[in-house]
Amino acid sequence: MEIFRTVCDNFDCDDNIYYFVNNDSIMKFYQSLNCDLVFDIMSSNIEKENSFLIKKDEHPKVYLLIEKMLNNIEKEKYLRNMNRISPEYRELYENGYFSWKSDAPANELDLKGDFIYNYLNILISKDCFEFKFINNINTQVYSVEVNTDRSRYGKLRFEVFDFFKNLECVCNQINSKDVIIQLRKILIKK
Repeated sequence: MEIFRTVCDNFDCDDNIYYFVNNDSIMKFYQSLNCDLVFDIMSSNIEKENSFLIKKDEHPKVYLLIEKMLNNIEKEKYLRNMNRISPEYRELYENGYFSWKSDAPANELDLKGDFIYNYLNILISKDCFEFKFINNINTQVYSVEVNTDRSRYGKLRFEVFDFFKNLECVCNQINSKDVIIQLRKILIKK
């Protein structure tokens, strides 16, 4: 898997865009114009799940940032001045592992039915984090959003935002937008 960043003018938002690329899908992680963080997943097939393995020996600095984010979320587990687990934390870990329900529904323009949400799960195995994206809509491109101002997970969103900001220090920058265009072409052909 490859991890790199590009830079583009993004008005008042962060200019960095991070790409995680494996054999059959691309994850694009960026700040949208409304300042929310977005994980866009582009896959060569319509699949229920897309996974990206961040191995400690392959991407040690990114691995450490993920570990730091999860540890900081764990430190925020309890409500201040109480020994009660916060409802946000409980929901985030109700499956026994980190599972971020997108702050925006995948079908928010569908006014007829119930909202459908995509998920980012982070699974931990020995010396590896697996970012597993759950696609609950039938499309090759889908998103998981982290609202920076009104997330269902309250202040825990700041740890994800810190992860995003700190990636700049550990990811190689590729200036050419042609690289991204070529990656998309490769995925579409598969």
